[in-house]
Amino acid sequence: MNKRISAFAAVLAVLCLILSACGGSEKEEITYPKPTEFTGENSTNVTGRRFSLSLKEFSDRINESMAALSNGGEDPPKIGGWEILSSGLADDKGVRYSSYINKNALWILTAAVEDESKRLINAGCGCSKELLESSEYRDAFVTFTAIVEEAAGGYGEEDISFLKELTESLISGGDKQLYYERCLYALNDDGETVMIIVSSSTAQYAKEKGIKDFELRDKSEE
Repeated sequence: MNKRISAFAAVLAVLCLILSACGGSEKEEITYPKPTEFTGENSTNVTGRRFSLSLKEFSDRINESMAALSNGGEDPPKIGGWEILSSGLADDKGVRYSSYINKNALWILTAAVEDESKRLINAGCGCSKELLESSEYRDAFVTFTAIVEEAAGGYGEEDISFLKELTESLISGGDKQLYYERCLYALNDDGETVMIIVSSSTAQYAKEKGIKDFELRDKSEE
C-alpha cells in the first residue's frame, strides 16, 4: 500500500506545485471566487437545491480538472466505476435518492443522486484517519478534495487554492459545517474515516441550521 500511496501523492504533489506557482504572493488582497459555471438548481429536497450534474458529468469534471492541472505530466488517476450502495432512500421532504461509492486503497468517494431528476445532491471525499495523519498524504488528500469540490460547485482550476483553504478549515478548525456560494461543506469524522461532503443548498437552509459562512484567514495578520 505504501508504494501506491507514494505514487498517488506524487501525482497530486505536481498539482500542488502548479497551484502554488499560480497562487501569487501571500500578501495579495484576499478574494472570494464565484463559480465560473452555474451547476446548481432548485429542488424540493431537504436543502432546497441540487447540482445540475449527473453522476457521469460530475466524474468527467473531476477527470478533466485532474488532467488539466497535471499539465501534460504523469497521468493522474481517473474516476469511474461507481457502485451503488443503496437505493429508494428518502430525505425528510420525501425526495427519493440513491447513494453511490467509489473506493480504493487511497480514497473514498461518495455521491447521492435524486432518483427522479438523476441529478447530484451531494458528493463526499474521504480517507482513513491514519492516511490523513501522514505528512506525505495530507496535502495530496486536501488537494484532491478541493478538485472534487471544484467539479461539483462549478469553479475553475484557478479556484482550487481557495477550496483547499476551505477544506483545511474544516479539518483543522472548530466548525464542522460551513456555507459558501450556495454550497454546504461538512466534515464527518467517525473515528476511523474522515469525509468532506459538499452539498448544494439554499442560504435559507444554512441559516435555519445555524451554519456559518466561510471566511478566509487573513494571512497578513499571521
